[in-house]
Amino acid sequence: MTPSKISSDQFTGPSIAKELSARYKISSLIGKGGCGVVYLAYDQFEQRQVAIKVAQLGDAKDADGRLHKLWMNEIRLSGQLKHPFIVDTYEAGLIEEGGYIVMEYLPGGTLKPFVQPDKLLPIERVVEILFKVCKALEYVYSIGILHRDIKPSNILLDQNGDAKVSDFGSCYQSNGEETQVLNVGTFDYVPPEQFKNVSPNVQFDIYATGLMAYQLLTGHAPYSGTSESLIYQKLYVDPPLLSEWRQDIPAKLSEVVLRAIARDPTQRYSEWKNLSEDIGWSLSASRNSQEINNDSSKYTSLSQHEFFREFNQKELWETVQVSTRMLYKPGEKVVSEGDVGTSIYVIIAGEADVFKGNLKINHMKPGSCFGELAYLDKASQLRTASVVASTMLVVLCIEGERLRMSSDGLQARFSGALLRAMLDKIAQSDSRYIAMAERMASKPLNSARKP
Repeated sequence: MTPSKISSDQFTGPSIAKELSARYKISSLIGKGGCGVVYLAYDQFEQRQVAIKVAQLGDAKDADGRLHKLWMNEIRLSGQLKHPFIVDTYEAGLIEEGGYIVMEYLPGGTLKPFVQPDKLLPIERVVEILFKVCKALEYVYSIGILHRDIKPSNILLDQNGDAKVSDFGSCYQSNGEETQVLNVGTFDYVPPEQFKNVSPNVQFDIYATGLMAYQLLTGHAPYSGTSESLIYQKLYVDPPLLSEWRQDIPAKLSEVVLRAIARDPTQRYSEWKNLSEDIGWSLSASRNSQEINNDSSKYTSLSQHEFFREFNQKELWETVQVSTRMLYKPGEKVVSEGDVGTSIYVIIAGEADVFKGNLKINHMKPGSCFGELAYLDKASQLRTASVVASTMLVVLCIEGERLRMSSDGLQARFSGALLRAMLDKIAQSDSRYIAMAERMASKPLNSARKP
């Protein structure tokens, strides 16, 4: 949605404008929701554009305080959810005539326009968006939160087109001390079991995500009609195959989406990890394929390797952004002894040999890393050995200079991982030395030569 210009006296209630005007200069109306209005503003202290969501809580005093509870849900959560694919919240509070939340401004708008048949995004782009939404919701579920209102209009896009989840007003907190609001969510996206008064669980969000995926891929909803008709269809009618709307959707991706919106919860995904992994691999030939072409499959591949076991989601995504997938044939050199370079390499698939001169000194398998000494030694940056592919080899090349420009958290995580890798190499070298010494000791001494 394109922000519409407004005058300062149009900004909600006078007291709210007075409270916020010292810091924020309101410029445009972005949109309106169930109990809030969102404005584009300029933060004069931080010198950045922000989005400010405001609610006049006096208008939300319905019979059971439902809207007030939803708004308080969002304020309580603001600032707690820190994830690369969740909209950042900078400030929140209650003042005389209502409440407000100051969030990062994402100029790309929402996904809502892209569920029209003539405005569909490329399939690869949809897969990337879905994967990132799944990882964000996996994170919030890990801390006991269900979103309960996943839909295209609640997924925002930043200037680079990356997706971020927004609007946690309808969330359900499994450990919440306050009375929860039940039976919320947008009607088209709620799962069939909600009509049977089943308690909220992770499959509610999985179903909504799957239904959103169906729309983003086909430009159509699986069900339509009146409320009564929608309830009946969700309970008793299987959704149409995606191929009925669009022929070029990969079969594996169609299977994933249909499983996510299965009418029977026992046939539906029950864990975000499984859903996100299946989405990540849905465009690859197989799970064991060496193809790692998109960000989602790169992320999934990294998360399965020992080297990255301590990395959190944010750090893994940062790693994807500073790295490049590279493929080598048997006999090809990856790095050469004496070369200058600062990149770090992690073997994703295949095997490689390490040479010092013409002497083979090591053999590496998936999960092994090399190049760390040249990265750590800023003075020399010389490769101390050559690495040659012994099979078809897929490596992830983490560019040293880009890594040094990344977040402090990622650099610290890499330092720890590299230290573990170096200690493992020392231990392996000791083991090889001991084994060699034992073999030498077991040979009989032959001090006398035969004439």
